[in-house]
Amino acid sequence: MKMRKAAHEFVRAGIGLLLLALLSGPAARAQNAQGSIVGYVQDTTHAAIAGAKVTYRNLATGVTGSFTTTSSGDYVFVNLTPGTYEVTCSAKGFKTAVSPNLVLQVDQTLSADFTLQVGSVTQRVTVSGRAQMVQTDNATVGGVVTSRLMQALPLNGRDFTSLIAINAGVTQASGGIQTSVFDLHGLYDAYREMSVDGARPASISYLIDGITDNDMFFSKPSNIPSEYAVQEFKLQNGLYSAAYGEGAAQVN
Repeated sequence: MKMRKAAHEFVRAGIGLLLLALLSGPAARAQNAQGSIVGYVQDTTHAAIAGAKVTYRNLATGVTGSFTTTSSGDYVFVNLTPGTYEVTCSAKGFKTAVSPNLVLQVDQTLSADFTLQVGSVTQRVTVSGRAQMVQTDNATVGGVVTSRLMQALPLNGRDFTSLIAINAGVTQASGGIQTSVFDLHGLYDAYREMSVDGARPASISYLIDGITDNDMFFSKPSNIPSEYAVQEFKLQNGLYSAAYGEGAAQVN
């Protein structure tokens, strides 16, 4: 009887672990380097416009997508590749509005609201001066280093992770040089460990396109791509979402 009871408990525990794994799947997939564009569509009287068609276009790749605004006038595009976008909004009885050159960075939620004017759909109004480039829908604290900056600054060994040090809250501890033959940091022999907001260097978590890239023994990424292969990276050192549960800071 005891063995049978123990077997039943083992089966229940296995089922519980399976359910936990299935439920945690979406959270794990949410951890990525993609961005989002959200916004609100209204008329000149500040009334929401439902059923408006909002379309995005990636200016580098030509990829497009569309969304029909909800009854409250809201729209959202998720899982977008970081880059420069053009967002177009049209509705029957209103002029078409366009927000060109919206720069979406890694793991950013960008707001672009539209106020449509009465007129023909064939008439176009450019609203680039009113596009909201400040991230207001995400409380993450951190800074983005672009490929332009990586190419402009001198990098020993072409190691982009050296530029983590230019972000706020990052210090390099004395004696934290990684020169062991077992722990080479790319081509940079004199790489120094970094501490973010006073945490241990080993607490930095590295991700490449949402995939964990952490060395299991040393405080560095297991794979260090060339700076020419990195479009941009973001150091997230505070208030990031629960999807990033590994490490005190994230290099995304």
